[in-house]
Amino acid sequence: MSSNNFWRSFRLSRFSWVKNPILPLYTSPVRRSMASNSPTGRLSLSQRVKDLTKKYGWWALGVYLGISAVDFGLSFALVRTLGTEKIGYIEHSVVGSLRSLFNMESTEIPSSDESQTYHSSIWTEIAVAYGIHKALIVARLPITAAIVPPLVKRFRGRNMRLR
Repeated sequence: MSSNNFWRSFRLSRFSWVKNPILPLYTSPVRRSMASNSPTGRLSLSQRVKDLTKKYGWWALGVYLGISAVDFGLSFALVRTLGTEKIGYIEHSVVGSLRSLFNMESTEIPSSDESQTYHSSIWTEIAVAYGIHKALIVARLPITAAIVPPLVKRFRGRNMRLR
């Protein structure tokens, strides 16, 4: 056997796994499929979302909306339990500043003998929870991309009709 043939056969036998690679468990199937479809291998966030909805359709939307509902509920519960008095104080000071700016009189008479506690309105708490919910979009999209492919695979394995 010539040395040229030896190195060629060594190289082919050594890298035979390249045809059928074994990927680590932490690699997402969505990323593999998206990276192989793009010529550069790197897609923007909006392109990845479009590919996810193209490939999985209503399932991706349903999972995203479910995660969003849980996320907003947890944000509201967090605001409601941890920040009611602080939000009430900020709301009270902002409303007081706006009333003094527009020369409106306050109908409330503060009592001087007891310490004043501030309570926020439900709408202010909802607005703060919504702001937290919107800031967490960077977590919702990757979680959706990680959950949808195994979920669809499980339902396809049970011969359920998917659209």
